[in-house]
Amino acid sequence: MTQGIIRVGLRATLFAVGIAATAMAQQNLLVNGSFELGPSPNHSNLTISSPSTAITGWTVTGGSIDYIEAPYWQAADGSRTLDLDGNSPGGIRQTVATVPNRPYLLSFALAGNPSGDIKRLRVSAAGQNSDFEFDTAGRTGSSMGWTHKVWIFIATGTSTTIDFTSLSLPGSSAGPALDDVGLFGGGIPAFLPIGQGCPGTAGTPLLSPNQLPRIGHPFSFIVYNLPLNQLGLAFLGFSSQSWGGYSLPLSMTPFGMDGCTLYTSVDIAQLVPDLGIFGTYIWGTQIPSDPGLLGVYFGMQFLVNDPGANSAGLILSNAGFGLIGA
Repeated sequence: MTQGIIRVGLRATLFAVGIAATAMAQQNLLVNGSFELGPSPNHSNLTISSPSTAITGWTVTGGSIDYIEAPYWQAADGSRTLDLDGNSPGGIRQTVATVPNRPYLLSFALAGNPSGDIKRLRVSAAGQNSDFEFDTAGRTGSSMGWTHKVWIFIATGTSTTIDFTSLSLPGSSAGPALDDVGLFGGGIPAFLPIGQGCPGTAGTPLLSPNQLPRIGHPFSFIVYNLPLNQLGLAFLGFSSQSWGGYSLPLSMTPFGMDGCTLYTSVDIAQLVPDLGIFGTYIWGTQIPSDPGLLGVYFGMQFLVNDPGANSAGLILSNAGFGLIGA
């Protein structure tokens, strides 16, 4: 992408109303991604065995799952979520229409039944798969620690089955927890906020989409809660899995940035010499009219100079991950 900056100052507030509409316009190709539609767990948990289709849009696989409703434990979105280990390890799947040879971005919130150990799950689609894990040490039902993950795959046919499978040992009844699942792409632009920023002297920086990434159009995001008249750095990366020998996401606390997390690789960095006096900044670029960019996957994050925030004098926003569309 051609790099550029759109700096707006007070005009940034005029975009605030449009942000929610922009985010909502992104099309989730999955049905019932937050599992809100299905039989009532009666504010507790309901064990559902394979091959049930009781949860709208999804088929239970493997052994069984637990269908959880707050306040049994905290959900990432809405009030319902899943433990992929019911009476034994299980999973879920959904089949969607796809465009062959196009990339797709799968996002989901991951936690675990709070039993103090590491929970693992496998995500599979179109003959590709990746494993994810979550450490439940110190977690409780009221503090699940939900973490959003992203995964990219290339569709190979006109339909694709998305599988989430518990990797727990046989007999386990406390497994990985899943919520807020979304599938985006197939030529449709997407830019999804992921993770959390870390506290600074003006609050926690929040990165939100302003314009979706389309070939031949402007793309921009807004960052709120920024210290005034400071330097910034916009990161562009092409991996959410690893960077420089480190696994992502990477805690930056050992580097003096207390509570900060790096979510994306840093493949391109652009200096913002002055954030201005309004605490809000719009970063933007013009995406070239190049069909070869269709489906390009990228992540972005904002680094800010904030001398009073921590020993490093630096803070990070949350991240955004996107696919360039038409």
